[in-house]
Amino acid sequence: MNQSALRLFRSKNGALTAQIENYLIHSKYDPLREAYQFAERLSPCSLFSWIIIIGDLFAYLATAIHEKFPQAHIISLSPERGLVQSNVSPDEMVQKGMYRWEDKNLATLQLFLDDCIPDHAVQDLRVLHWSPVLRAYPGWSKEVIRVITERADLLSANYTTSRVFARRWLKNGLAHLAFDYVQGPLHMITSIQGPTIVAASGPGLSEFIPLLARYRDFYFLCALPSSLKALHEAGLSPDLIMHADAGYWATLHLHNLSHVQKEKQKPILFSSLTSAPFHQKQEENDRYVHGLFIEEDSPFAAESPSLIHLPARGTVAANAFDLLNQIAAGPIFFVGLDLAASDLRFHVKPHTFDPLIASGIYRYEPELHRRFIRSLEQGFSGSGLKKSSNALSLYARFFSNRTDGKDISRIRSSCSIPLPGDKEITFLEQLLANEVSGQHSIVYKTRTIDFEIIRTIVLNNFQNRLNTMKQLRDQELRTLLSLAPSKRSIEEHRLINLFTMIDCDLHDVSKERIRKAIVPIEEMIEHVKKHLP
Repeated sequence: MNQSALRLFRSKNGALTAQIENYLIHSKYDPLREAYQFAERLSPCSLFSWIIIIGDLFAYLATAIHEKFPQAHIISLSPERGLVQSNVSPDEMVQKGMYRWEDKNLATLQLFLDDCIPDHAVQDLRVLHWSPVLRAYPGWSKEVIRVITERADLLSANYTTSRVFARRWLKNGLAHLAFDYVQGPLHMITSIQGPTIVAASGPGLSEFIPLLARYRDFYFLCALPSSLKALHEAGLSPDLIMHADAGYWATLHLHNLSHVQKEKQKPILFSSLTSAPFHQKQEENDRYVHGLFIEEDSPFAAESPSLIHLPARGTVAANAFDLLNQIAAGPIFFVGLDLAASDLRFHVKPHTFDPLIASGIYRYEPELHRRFIRSLEQGFSGSGLKKSSNALSLYARFFSNRTDGKDISRIRSSCSIPLPGDKEITFLEQLLANEVSGQHSIVYKTRTIDFEIIRTIVLNNFQNRLNTMKQLRDQELRTLLSLAPSKRSIEEHRLINLFTMIDCDLHDVSKERIRKAIVPIEEMIEHVKKHLP
């Protein structure tokens, strides 16, 4: 629909209404009364803290629903600009918990929703629509629903992950601070000159192994942990390993570090503070050095120029993306990032999990049967050889929205699902060949940081947040949790993340629950202080 198709006129009671071709958007007699009748039929909305209204052209629906449910945050979406007639300023609207987005161009909608809706809102979110606008603007409505669905899926994934891993993140962070997992100073990469290749563990990584081996001296190699087995078998030693996952299986991949060639320059094991602690025997630790980063949203985060902060993404590939986007001066290429399974093969071969899957097989439970059951359990589906899952679809949306900015791209394999901006393997081969002909060598700079300084800063900040949480009253907690991200300070944001980590049930916010949740964490902190090396 174009602007000329929209016809504005006054209803019988003087309120503004509209018609588009044969579609009457609101009542020609009393649009506000119609909106209040709509709100009256929404008694279940009293259970929801966040309500999105698609197609609220004049904000009549937002006004009516807000009056009926004043505790709810209202997000009103419209395809047309400048139709709201109100004496209330946008800032006053936000103070009341009402947000307005008006645009036919959906490029800004994702950022708007990111700015408005907190991560924990997914359990209290309801989406409403005004049917006449959906019929009059079918293309716009379809895209808005798609963007909202993607945002809700991401929020749901974040919330589910937090419920499963929240306590483990806290334990991991305190374990890193307490015990001598880190030996010597921390090594931080500050800049990389030349091409950078990130090796993921998709089935298609094997297609790149010969190319990576042929030109190894002419690129910087960043490895995700699950690719280490295949890289080791090919004799490829990484310069950097990203480690961000919180569970045991992530550290299982890192045992391949014992095979790193001693004569090579030691790779940096760049770990998140909340990742699963990895500690090998003393005689094996001389094969790598430690680096450390902290998630910006983490309750452990502290303002310090010596710390590297990265956004919390939920996947180590995205952590690598964010880090290299900051420090790499040359082009960045992801290989093996297929975001799909190849038939029943989820990872490159060889892979750390292969012996585990194959162990104990017999004639009534062959390996293919086990892989088939695993594919069902992990939600893989699709026709043909390429299969995807909900988790991989979320990651695909992340990378498809970001690889078109800086000189960052993915090299597609035969197993990859297509993404915008993909390049073929011949492109990478030609670029590396040019590096050889120009005799360009890879140069990267590092600096070292005293871990004791970071330990002190982080532990003190974390203790202060716990003390603040204990001092807040019940109503203050509820008010803090109701704030949209755009209205929080950085410290308030970290307090909320700390609260969701220690007690994820946001429906029952009480001082007693906070106190009970904090007691075991304080005991852990005392244990940390007693065992500081």
